[in-house]
Formats: sequence, structure tokens, C-alpha cells
Amino acid sequence: SNATLTSATWTGSTAPYSYTLSLTGVTTTNVIEVLPQSTITTTQEDSLALARISNGTQTTNSITLLAYNTKPTIDIPITFIIRGDI
Repeated sequence: SNATLTSATWTGSTAPYSYTLSLTGVTTTNVIEVLPQSTITTTQEDSLALARISNGTQTTNSITLLAYNTKPTIDIPITFIIRGDI
């Protein structure tokens, strides 16, 4: 699945910042891979790297990502791979 992490949706005033989005197919136990989309720009990729984003929590059809460093100030295109093999 592809999504764009919009800069205005990040919450929190200090790290870790959080971002919750709906993602069909997510369960509480499956493995989710978070990757930059192939169309990502250099500026977006730099923002992604500076943010240090990782998976926070997940529930049925929802995932919360955490940014442990810098809150992104630009939109970032992301690909999510929902794994069922692990």
C-alpha cells in the first residue's frame, strides 16, 4: 500500500512525534515494512532520514508511526508492505 505522510498530521511537541493512519490489512501481530516510495525526492528522503521513523503500534487496520528525531515539515511518500509470512 502507498500513502503520503502529510507534514500537518504529525502530533506532539517533542520527540517521539506520532502519526496514525488507516491501513487495510494491518493486524496487531503482522510485520509491516515501511519503505520510501520510488518517486521520493532527495529532499523528502533527507526528511525521512532525519525523522528516524519507525513502527510504533498497530491495531486492526491502523498503524502509528513514531519519529524519534525531527518532526517532518514536508510530505513524505511511503510504501507499506504488510507481511503475513512471519
